[in-house]
Amino acid sequence: MKSPRVSGLALLLLLSSCSSRTNLSAQTRPRSIDPPEKFRFCVRGPDGGNESCETDSWAQDHYNVDGSRDELDYVTITQWSGGKVVIRRNYRLTLPGNVSTRGMDPNAWMDCSGQIASSGDHTEHGVISGGMHEGTCSLTWDPGSSSRAVAKSVVERQETAALWAKENERIKAATASPAHRVGGILVPAGASDVFATYPDDVRAILQPEHPLTLDPTRPCDDRKEDDTGTGVTDPVTALEIGKFALRRGEYARGHCWINHSAYLGSVRGAVLLGIMHLMGWNGPKDPKLAFHYFDGGGFRQRDPWAIYFMEQAFLNGNGATKDKAKAAGFDTYLMTHDDGQQVYAMIGADDANVMWRAERMKAMADASTKPESTCSNSPRTDPRTGAISYQQHCDTTYVVDNEALQRKLADIDRKYQAEMKQSK
Repeated sequence: MKSPRVSGLALLLLLSSCSSRTNLSAQTRPRSIDPPEKFRFCVRGPDGGNESCETDSWAQDHYNVDGSRDELDYVTITQWSGGKVVIRRNYRLTLPGNVSTRGMDPNAWMDCSGQIASSGDHTEHGVISGGMHEGTCSLTWDPGSSSRAVAKSVVERQETAALWAKENERIKAATASPAHRVGGILVPAGASDVFATYPDDVRAILQPEHPLTLDPTRPCDDRKEDDTGTGVTDPVTALEIGKFALRRGEYARGHCWINHSAYLGSVRGAVLLGIMHLMGWNGPKDPKLAFHYFDGGGFRQRDPWAIYFMEQAFLNGNGATKDKAKAAGFDTYLMTHDDGQQVYAMIGADDANVMWRAERMKAMADASTKPESTCSNSPRTDPRTGAISYQQHCDTTYVVDNEALQRKLADIDRKYQAEMKQSK
């Protein structure tokens, strides 16, 4: 079935306007058969009108619509087991005048569900649902064309979907403990209370940056892993698992994953290796080795966190010779670049005490004003008569509206009071 043109549009309109589902007759006994290399796919409107058909041929992981050059015209098998078949047909409609609906109708698809007949060469009781709404459908194929390769591909896709579903359950379980505050510090979901004891800049660099796509509790052992045995080839995934472990205080496992991410090319992973040496999470504290990672692992790639920690090293003489001029240069870089400003904005953003003070200072700096007049009576002598009279003179200035400011400060205090005291 080619992409419907003017002649086929009526059928699609019938499908989209249908409001009743065809009753199913008695179900045939499920037939176990592999998906075919090619089948004939037909649909009919619910009123029994003209039938529209197409031929679909297998192409590695889906069926191509024979005769169609449109990449949106294809079929995928979503179920082929227990005698039940469910396929999804994607469409690109074409309106009169060759006006394409690409991008106009995201619901240009339909699912066809049916049972494999006892003869093993077609489906029965096929019904349509989904974006194209309801109607009837059928598949017909040569029973000798069944392909184990097609069946294997379908099974693998179903198994992969099941594996991802289990992985998502593991992610949910790992992050089941909700975000909470300890002494005013916001501890992310899944992290332990030890996270609240880390310095503010370390907490900031350990914040999640990308969603978890794999179980963040999966093991990793520096003594056994050779950076190829983890089964993870994405540096971002390895980095996020490592940061998750460090937020829980699992330093050995965290180091293994962070090291793996750096091995895969993550610049941030190299910076975090420096953090671990700075904090003493992988043996004794070693600020000089930490500086080496910041300098060689991140600074040359212009990672803003590497630049920040280098600035701190020169400012405090921790890992490098104290040099306020160099520190000022790094600080200027961070202040004049968006990613550097973001680094500064993240530090302390999880501390209710810091945010409370910052919001109070902002409120006082932006306090509203009101007019205030000062009046005095000044003597005035009439030059003609010499008579003296008194005239009122007023000066108006704008002063802080203290009443409004105090109300705003009280609102800020109430907002943060509970958070600053909150504990798990």
